[in-house]
Amino acid sequence: MSSAAAKQCPKCGQPATDLLRVDPGMRLRVQEVLPDETFPDEICGNCYKALAANVSRGAKLRAEAGAREQNKMMMWRSRVSLVKQGRTLMTRKNYSEAAVSLEKYLRVLEVVYDKKPGELTPEIFKDSARTKEITVIASVLWDLVRIYDTTPRYADRQKKAATKLISFLQFSPLQGEIILKARQFEGSAKNKSV
Repeated sequence: MSSAAAKQCPKCGQPATDLLRVDPGMRLRVQEVLPDETFPDEICGNCYKALAANVSRGAKLRAEAGAREQNKMMMWRSRVSLVKQGRTLMTRKNYSEAAVSLEKYLRVLEVVYDKKPGELTPEIFKDSARTKEITVIASVLWDLVRIYDTTPRYADRQKKAATKLISFLQFSPLQGEIILKARQFEGSAKNKSV
């Protein structure tokens, strides 16, 4: 047996003809991606390939996570324009498009806060710097209640929006104002039970 074949990889313990040096750049990338991973200064070709694959996979996952966060930030910034667009469409009596815009606003919040549809709660916003968002959500839900009232086929949606509105109103300074408007609206409402 030649001395070249007698080397043993300190990482996996397998025999190797050559050991590859793990350069400082690779070591740094591995520590970023796999902080708990320990490895010697020299390793066999198979271990080096596995290490490089893990570094690539970790870099890809970090890039994907960064892209998701960037997307959430862009969505967060778009939320105000969605509310404004919805309100503009309401004044033009384009209720179906207004509802779509306002529903998108709520969906943006669900995505930003990693919630499934319908899982927004006031508790998400109470302890954060975004407590004013509760007031916007309450006003959007009130608009949706009124929009959904325009046709009986949206009674279920109206009921869900009204239930959600109740949960947000108790934390909003709009509570008294919306309750007063709701009492006035009740007289002309198509779905009076809601």
